[in-house]
Amino acid sequence: PLPVAESKPFAFAEHAKRFAAPEFAANASVKVERTKHQQGKKGDKDAKEIDVFKLTVPTAVQTFANRAFRYDVTVEAKDGATILKRRVLAPDYHLPLEKAAKDFVLPMPVEDLPKDKEFRFAAVAFNCFGKSGKALTTEFFKV
Repeated sequence: PLPVAESKPFAFAEHAKRFAAPEFAANASVKVERTKHQQGKKGDKDAKEIDVFKLTVPTAVQTFANRAFRYDVTVEAKDGATILKRRVLAPDYHLPLEKAAKDFVLPMPVEDLPKDKEFRFAAVAFNCFGKSGKALTTEFFKV
């Protein structure tokens, strides 16, 4: 085993320097649709249909040195405050580049969102070293 103080080439900081923050394509956008979502398995006594905002988030541009590991999807108030945050593991982080996903879907329950404030959704891609790119944001909504 290497000593803990070993600085090159295996140190976390050395690897982080070589990898860029994942970015979305220039024309990418988060699609938002208000719909119903089945919560639980149909037929179960606890299963129910709930109102959700269905977010379709494009994946970040994937290259060898620029892969998204996770996405943070937040609900932001007009004043900039974060109301709610969901962390989503990238659906394709473990796959080769040629099998990379184009987007992923995230249902946000309407009951979790503020009833009296305008808000928007924002998605940010992170690499495995914690570097993030620019956020994709939607227009403002009110429930």
